[in-house]
Amino acid sequence: MKKMAFCLLSLCFGLTAFAQENLLENGGFEDGIPAVVTGQKSTQGKWLAYYQAQRGGIETSECEGFKGKGLKVTVNKCEKPVWDNYIYQNLSLEPGQYEITFYAKASKNAAERTSLRVMIKPTTASYLGDFKSPWSPKKKVTTEWQQFTQKFTITDDQEGVDNARFLITLEEPDIDFFIDEVTLTKIK
Repeated sequence: MKKMAFCLLSLCFGLTAFAQENLLENGGFEDGIPAVVTGQKSTQGKWLAYYQAQRGGIETSECEGFKGKGLKVTVNKCEKPVWDNYIYQNLSLEPGQYEITFYAKASKNAAERTSLRVMIKPTTASYLGDFKSPWSPKKKVTTEWQQFTQKFTITDDQEGVDNARFLITLEEPDIDFFIDEVTLTKIK
């Protein structure tokens, strides 16, 4: 009996030691949904939803998620190209290897082109350009919940990682996206 109890305690301790800390706060949207803003904000550790007003805008609401509550983001139909619609959270990162994981689905099958992307960029960048960015997913968002995972590395020579922004961009108009269980973990 003592051996069995020791084995169970060892197993529990081992699993806890390997658990990775989510660097994003409220990744499951259980503690609220992002407020929508039209100007850039630097709120550390809080989700916000941003759009450029001339491009139609987005709306956020709570939904039934993959697990518990989730986030529903509606991208409004507009005449101009749709970009600069995203949910984001500011954070500090250090050099190392990271993994992004989240669940997503859409109200209708997304277009063949990538319509939902994830990106890390400096908050001081003037546009959503390259930052040796991990763009994902490589697969199409469908009407069924799917898990999306992306690994990337931040090197010592990259600027702005101590003042970074984690973004999920939503680039397809007239569609609802559902997002849940967003995690960013350092794996090395």
